[in-house]
Amino acid sequence: MNSPECIKAQEIVSAASDGEVLSAEDVRLAKAHCSECASCTSFVRGLASIRNLSGPQPTESAVAATVAAIREIATSASAAQEQSAAGDASDGIAAGDASDGIAARDVGGGSTTKDISPGWVGEAQRILQGKGALAWVGAAASIVVIAAAGTIVGVNYLLEPPTPVAENATTLQADMFYDQPVVPPANGEPAEIQPERAQAPANGGRFIVFNGFVYEVDERRARPPAGDPTETIMSDLGSEQIAARGVHISSEDNTILFVAAEDGAYEARLVTRTLDRNLYALRSSPIDMFGVWPTLPTEFTTPESPDGSPVFESAGTDDRGAQIFVPVGKTPAEGFAIAPEPPTGDPMAGSQNWTWWAPFSSPD
Repeated sequence: MNSPECIKAQEIVSAASDGEVLSAEDVRLAKAHCSECASCTSFVRGLASIRNLSGPQPTESAVAATVAAIREIATSASAAQEQSAAGDASDGIAAGDASDGIAARDVGGGSTTKDISPGWVGEAQRILQGKGALAWVGAAASIVVIAAAGTIVGVNYLLEPPTPVAENATTLQADMFYDQPVVPPANGEPAEIQPERAQAPANGGRFIVFNGFVYEVDERRARPPAGDPTETIMSDLGSEQIAARGVHISSEDNTILFVAAEDGAYEARLVTRTLDRNLYALRSSPIDMFGVWPTLPTEFTTPESPDGSPVFESAGTDDRGAQIFVPVGKTPAEGFAIAPEPPTGDPMAGSQNWTWWAPFSSPD
């Protein structure tokens, strides 16, 4: 279950993707949260992937049919207009003026057609304007063009944010807001965060999640065990290209894995700590890119206070001397949490996140 912070951050990102104008403070808070939350990082990357989708292109036959239909409508309209003008010249002139306005607005201009192949859209526009189509014909023909354009523009058009006009506002683009300042300019014009390739925080380590447990990946290449991988995880392995990666389980107790890469494999070791000499392993929400710190599993809500309340309560220290916390009314034997910024030498030293450590035993 997502925390209230996750829900709020994802609402901000979604609003940005819809082109809404957001305050600089909302952008700052969303940026800070998503830079540390694996779930929200994945959410942002998903929206970025949607935004980067290229729309399908029209076939030559579809283009020809659309232009032919417009040409036929415009030709018929021209004849009707000439006949009407013979009976009432003033009405004909008025109709012609209205036609020019609607044809130029509905068919030729605006963002509706800016991403569509300019050749055939321009031809359609010239046909309508050249024939002096009636107002209702211009509107009908524009529907034909828009119907064809809808299959081309697709998701890109729907997610393209309009240019906002607001004082002291910042437009957040959902496909990237890591490591970028969010400061409204002094002139009051809206500041826009320019999109670029999404990257995780550089200090988060090389972590993967397998069966809910966190493993730290060695930097050196290794020779994987013989045979095909038996499991799969999703990770970028530092390449910023998230993909399915084959996993070899190397040890009988599942504490050592080998993760397949393009040119070999990486060894990954389970992240652990001990309490009363019993082994506890780090669990986390999914992590699909290097540089992201582990977070609490989804069944836990992030505490609102450094003392763990209202989710956790203090329960002593582990064998390293780090303070541990347990859900209210529970015991450490069922697992425990560690607060952000544990001391130097701790497996999670440097992390700003709460983490959860569960009892770990070898599989039967």
